[in-house]
Amino acid sequence: MNHQTHTAKFGILFFKRFWKLCGFLFPSWRSASVWLTLFLLLLCLLEQVVTYFIGLVPSKFYKIFTDNDESGFTSHVAYSISLIIGKAFLLSLKFFVASFLYITWRRSICYAIHNQYFSDILYYRLNVTDKTIDNPDQRITQDVDRLCRTFSLVLVPVIITPFTICYYIYKCWTVTSYLGPVSTVTFFIIFTVINKLLMSPVAKYVYLQEKMEGNFRFQHMQIRVNAESAAFYQAENTEKLKANQKLEKLLSTQGRLIAWQFALNNCINLADYFGGILSYIAISFPIFSGKYASLSPGDLTALISQYGFYSIYLVNCFTTLIDQSAQMTDVIGTAHRIGQLFEELERLKDEHGQLENCTNSSSETECLINGDVDHRSIEVKSAAFDVHNLTYGQPKSCHILCKNLTFQLSSGINVLVTGDSGCGKTALLRILSGLWKPVSGVINKNVNLGPTGVFYLPQKPYLTDGTLREQ
Repeated sequence: MNHQTHTAKFGILFFKRFWKLCGFLFPSWRSASVWLTLFLLLLCLLEQVVTYFIGLVPSKFYKIFTDNDESGFTSHVAYSISLIIGKAFLLSLKFFVASFLYITWRRSICYAIHNQYFSDILYYRLNVTDKTIDNPDQRITQDVDRLCRTFSLVLVPVIITPFTICYYIYKCWTVTSYLGPVSTVTFFIIFTVINKLLMSPVAKYVYLQEKMEGNFRFQHMQIRVNAESAAFYQAENTEKLKANQKLEKLLSTQGRLIAWQFALNNCINLADYFGGILSYIAISFPIFSGKYASLSPGDLTALISQYGFYSIYLVNCFTTLIDQSAQMTDVIGTAHRIGQLFEELERLKDEHGQLENCTNSSSETECLINGDVDHRSIEVKSAAFDVHNLTYGQPKSCHILCKNLTFQLSSGINVLVTGDSGCGKTALLRILSGLWKPVSGVINKNVNLGPTGVFYLPQKPYLTDGTLREQ
């Protein structure tokens, strides 16, 4: 388990990475995501108001039945049905808006990643020469999707629930004085502490599971892409062994995740159901002490029903926050993975910026690659490439392939480079094209990259999706 996995926890690093992601989720106050979020908050406030009145419906029914009020029963049924219709519509509309918010967020983050990923051939460095993070493709596709979808569902409850809690604490205080609110808050604090201890390991294994999922999928993608080559080599036994090994690592990680999720879900369910009897325990003290002895049976029944709703809904607000912890583990794990991807892209971009003027610690020779020269320079300089004292090797390796190479490549003159396998022929082209960074030396490019200048052909044919013209 590497260092990246150990840092995938609910802590300061998560908040730093998530705060940066919020810059893409909410790029400006005028962005669609901000307006959708505000509209979603408004819908949730309306839902809370309707829920409050629905919660008082049973107490009114109790009083109507106790007083044998038949005319009041008919009007109250109509009133209750209208509240239920409004509640159903608000719930559906809230999910509808949250879904559009998810799409908006996913577009913003994916565009932000694509702008960096497809600039300065960072996709090549990230996948080939600098494999410091696993499965960039999965982070861009599956992890971004999971983060945006889950966060769109938990954002509004996390924001609005504290205000709802304050209101229902006041309502409970009016019935049972300090006893009801204090017992409920104490109940919440205990289960919050337990949940915090369980969330970090769950978030860690969510992160690790995503990594193993990517490795397992990549193994099968390799078979799909290289099926004919593997068939010529009759490599099915080797590939089956590798696929089974990656599957076992994935299933082992999922098993550990399930075990920690069992503990977390057990805590969440215990909080949900234990809160149901807490309201009756709290109201029993003022009733048995005679505080409401002057009330009629109908009024007392209505009061018990009202307080039952206040207390149960207050507990429900607390348990809603506790319930969100299970979904927040997905947000934490995927936010770490996406945050790491952004950090790595920025690091590689900074390195690429230094590539045009870097000094090697073991040599006084400057490493220069001068490109994007004006077309008029071709008329002055006869050499398309002018290379002086070039020394190069594999990235992140001490093995030097060639030292102090000096040559010129002139336009219109054919050149054949020969040598043993692995001596650095293809590496020289990677250096000239800017895919690899030289150890030392100067490379002057006097022609531009493109159909009118230099065009590189890879060893492995590459065809993109699209028409023949696009190829």
